[in-house]
Amino acid sequence: LAVTLVAWGLFYTLGGAGALAAFSLSLAVLAAVYLELMGRDNPLRWFSPRYPSQNVFALAPARTTPARRRVALLAHVDSHRTPLIWRNRAFFRIYRVLSTLGTVSLVALAALFAVGVLAPGMAWLRPASLVPAGLIGLALLMVVQAHFTRYSAGANDNASGVGLMLGLAERLKNEPLADTEVAFVATGCEEGGAAGAEHFARLHKSDVADTVCL
Repeated sequence: LAVTLVAWGLFYTLGGAGALAAFSLSLAVLAAVYLELMGRDNPLRWFSPRYPSQNVFALAPARTTPARRRVALLAHVDSHRTPLIWRNRAFFRIYRVLSTLGTVSLVALAALFAVGVLAPGMAWLRPASLVPAGLIGLALLMVVQAHFTRYSAGANDNASGVGLMLGLAERLKNEPLADTEVAFVATGCEEGGAAGAEHFARLHKSDVADTVCL
């Protein structure tokens, strides 16, 4: 969002001279957004802050050895910040609308920049760019406000799933299955593209191929 606003600033202040630079930046942003939605690495991630995360792994062996089947139960556990958008349903509706309009505005500005490259003399382009740029600015304020709020007390994202997994682990510790080995994996970094689950799969790829993951 911030990079797109920089591109818009170049376009608005320099006109046709800044259109090419603005269009190039907006294409890079759209490519990064697409890769992010696909869970892929992208250049804009390289400049994001990084913090350590851990997976927690436990195994409930089968009563028989070797086990005939393997099952892995995965549940991610994250601690979230407490932004305004989660305060009530009204704020959440605003978030849904604004995040959608902000994404559409990224595409709309890229289209306007492209027209500015092809037809730099069109006077209506700069006034027309004010609306999508304003929506992107509001979306950016929403993101910045969320970033500077405190973290919630404890893990509030998928805590119910982790609780269910722990309950099953306790049960299977006392009553193991006859011929099925069960792995319990609480993963971190789910919001960063399920990186915790991906890391677990990489470490145990020889076993994961024959494992039913739930």
